[in-house]
Amino acid sequence: MKCLALSGVLLLVSSAEAQKKAFGAPKIITGARAFPGKVAVADFNLDGRTDIAVANAFSLDIINGPASACYLDENLKIRKSLNLAPTGEKGLFSYPAMLAADFNRDGHEDILLLSDRGSLSLYLNQGPKDPTSTAPRFKASFAPRRLPLMAKRRNSFFYLRNSGFLVDDFDLDGNLDVVLAGEMTFLNDVLGYTGVVLMKGDGKGGFGKREMLLIAPIISLAKGDVDGDGRIDLVALDNVSKVHVLRSMGAGSFNTTSWQSSSPATSLIVKTGDANLDGLDDILIGGGKVKAEATVYYAGAAGSWHKRTVLDLSSTKAARIESMVFEDLDGDRMADLALLLSRQWNDASVRIYRSKGTKFTFLEEHSLTSIIDPKNRVPAHAMLQAADMDGDLNPELVVGSLVVRGNKKLIQLVFPNQTTRKVGRRFYGKGFTTSAGVIPAITSFGGRPALGNRHWGVAVTGAHQGNRRAALFMFHNPGGPWQGPGFMINVFPRWSIGTKTIGGGPKGGYALISLRIPKDTYLLGKTFHFQWLIEDSGAKSSNGIAISRAMSITFVTR
Repeated sequence: MKCLALSGVLLLVSSAEAQKKAFGAPKIITGARAFPGKVAVADFNLDGRTDIAVANAFSLDIINGPASACYLDENLKIRKSLNLAPTGEKGLFSYPAMLAADFNRDGHEDILLLSDRGSLSLYLNQGPKDPTSTAPRFKASFAPRRLPLMAKRRNSFFYLRNSGFLVDDFDLDGNLDVVLAGEMTFLNDVLGYTGVVLMKGDGKGGFGKREMLLIAPIISLAKGDVDGDGRIDLVALDNVSKVHVLRSMGAGSFNTTSWQSSSPATSLIVKTGDANLDGLDDILIGGGKVKAEATVYYAGAAGSWHKRTVLDLSSTKAARIESMVFEDLDGDRMADLALLLSRQWNDASVRIYRSKGTKFTFLEEHSLTSIIDPKNRVPAHAMLQAADMDGDLNPELVVGSLVVRGNKKLIQLVFPNQTTRKVGRRFYGKGFTTSAGVIPAITSFGGRPALGNRHWGVAVTGAHQGNRRAALFMFHNPGGPWQGPGFMINVFPRWSIGTKTIGGGPKGGYALISLRIPKDTYLLGKTFHFQWLIEDSGAKSSNGIAISRAMSITFVTR
């Protein structure tokens, strides 16, 4: 093993190609609260299934709390919903921004929220629990921290409108940081802007002092690598269509250059993605006031952004773009487009385009109105995002949150990605049960197994109580796994890493091994196999050893 470290103008496709659906009919997640808010996607309990967290758009926080974590089964049905404890602030709040990420480096996805009063609240995930335990699954890391701009705004008519809420290791110290931007409003009048603010994480669930990166009236914020140096840059769009590119210099410092966007005429949203596979992230700007508009600006030499593609959206008759996705949807590593378009109060759709380098071809359109109910409104604040819901590394399209007003149920729509090239997590073998009669569940954590992801690792849940010896076996073999007794492995090369289980109860034990993936192209496309062995004297077979199923992972870029 070499390096696995431990520790223009839119063109239309032919009608035959357009009939081939890249995304299937949506699965509908129901059962969350009646007031819709932002949605975050993560495996909160490390059972190998993707879960969601839904922030409250309206919450009497002292009673309801800011959000709910919804645990899903393999069919995306909510099998358990857990309300986060109130933040302690008094009043009627909205939570316009939310993130799920591992802020204290314990392998568990935490929840960070931004309220419309300008306060940050971080809830640390306490990990898998004994099923009989009543201990909180999420625990507040600190008292709500209010942004200085909002500190003295007590009137309920003052609120913070989210312009961007991003998480990544922006200063390259191995800890996750947060960058945000917002605008302070009084009713519908904008009174001020936060600018672009960086808060460095300490790796323990806390943040240092706020650092101002840019003073400007920012309405949208995105992250990406615009110069190909491997560091995370920022792209900010202001209220007069000026684009500010903040290039990372390392250690949390940025060098800013700005240029004026001439298209769209009304700019509202910015996203980044590599559309032409040159290693540089391009910039997508969307908007519209009476007609939907979208333009892709391509990254060029020496920070130039002159070459562009303007999408022809005239046939959609849409008034504006409400939300966008700009990333690889079909496995060819080029960033594709998914647009959430609105025409009227009761008419919205998701429209998908495939990147062809410097051109985009229309792929398909899905009407949200016909899916829900033509008699009901599709809220303009519905959010579109890409998230891998089934572990194959091909992202699904998630629309949330929507309200079916006839019965006031909150729903999320998940459009399954039907791309034929399936890579990533795959399970095989039967494993051996613990003394509690369950097969330990193997899964991964920390996001995609992408080159340079220093937060990725492998976990096991459903083991016996804590302080049991456990070992993660790891195999890499280009020729395919070998059939062993009850599971498949490769004879050579192979490695094992020892640890101990934590947690409690007959099914609440778990273990985590962090595998920091280096940014080495040798790993690209390579498949590794993992399997857990756990000491359990009462295990049903295999000489007192409980064994998980085997899991294969294929490493990818980004």
